[in-house]
Amino acid sequence: MDIISAQTFFVKQLIPFFKEWGFEYIDAYSQFRKTDKMGFQNVILSISQYETEIWIEVTLGVRKNEVEHISQQFLSNLTDFHNQTTTISVSVGKLNQNPYFRYKAENEEDLEVCAEELIKFMTDEGMIFLEEKNSMQDLDAVFNKIPKRPILYIHNQHHRFFKGIVLAKITNNPRYEELVELYYRSLAIQKANETIQANFKRLVNFLVHYSVN
Repeated sequence: MDIISAQTFFVKQLIPFFKEWGFEYIDAYSQFRKTDKMGFQNVILSISQYETEIWIEVTLGVRKNEVEHISQQFLSNLTDFHNQTTTISVSVGKLNQNPYFRYKAENEEDLEVCAEELIKFMTDEGMIFLEEKNSMQDLDAVFNKIPKRPILYIHNQHHRFFKGIVLAKITNNPRYEELVELYYRSLAIQKANETIQANFKRLVNFLVHYSVN
């Protein structure tokens, strides 16, 4: 079984379930996506082949447009991709404390079983996770409640400081000024390069004049 036919078959098993929850499949980005006026929730399928097996990694994400439109101006991500970035994302494996977990299949019967397992996970945990992280206040808590602790839901911890301070500004977090100083120090302690530190300073200066909608 090749990757393309495996992905087509796997997605077909999932479409009815995700449709019930308001998600549509976007083939160009290999993901199910539920869009609202503030951004989107997504479930990304990353499929690869190892010898006779198809491996499927599933990642859950939440995007807040306002956070991304601001923070991406000061990060090094490709401009063409700015409208697709997520504010947080985490694999099913990491959510289950098993970071190397992949769904694995050798044939269509296996893929049907994998789809059933993913649907069960999304029903029991995944949809709850996406809803619990879908407000600015919830995301502010994720990023800023314990600012010295790395967070599970973002790959680049330097980006955490950029998005965290934007969320603190948007939500009028009373610790905003404290967080600015703490994140400045954290970038220096973590030996972030001069460009990253300078961009964080530019972001903070930008936020001084930013009016929250």
